[in-house]
Amino acid sequence: MHLCGQQVLLIYRPGSEAITTTFFVDLAETLDRVVAYNGPVYIVGDLNVRLDRDDDVNTKQLLELLDVYGFTVASQRSNARPWRSTRCRCNTSR
Repeated sequence: MHLCGQQVLLIYRPGSEAITTTFFVDLAETLDRVVAYNGPVYIVGDLNVRLDRDDDVNTKQLLELLDVYGFTVASQRSNARPWRSTRCRCNTSR
């Protein structure tokens, strides 16, 4: 989605399915294309990755991948069940 010079990437990964290498490969390929645009890029959605668990291998892999592309987690919604409601909104000005 393109909004007035801003790119919005909406991602949903079903939490009922195991996180696979394919998810991270597909995400990296998508980020390769998205970061080519000038202007801010926002990633929003439900990745179903437990960002509240620093020691989780999938959390580490996701955060490292986002970092490689210059993204940072700008907000994390939390409530009584943060692993069910975590939303990752990331941006970069590449």
